[in-house]
Amino acid sequence: MDPALLGALGMSAALVLLVLRVPVAFALGVAAVGGIFCYFAFPSSGGFAPERAMRPLFSFLASDPYSLLHSYPLIMAPLFIGMGHVAH
Repeated sequence: MDPALLGALGMSAALVLLVLRVPVAFALGVAAVGGIFCYFAFPSSGGFAPERAMRPLFSFLASDPYSLLHSYPLIMAPLFIGMGHVAH
């Protein structure tokens, strides 16, 4: 599948979910998972092969949320904001 088309579909899916009042984190997560699945399930040679998409999709779901939560700079920003609320 063409990456530009896939990006446009993912962005439109995220916007539709946001219009339906789905929380931002879940809307972007669903768009990302759907985009990864479509990227690997629709090879450039044509056709639909969902078995090709399962391994990269589950690898993404298993590793990326853990590495994001254990990123020191991304954890410190909300903690500083929370400490500002407590100190005020």
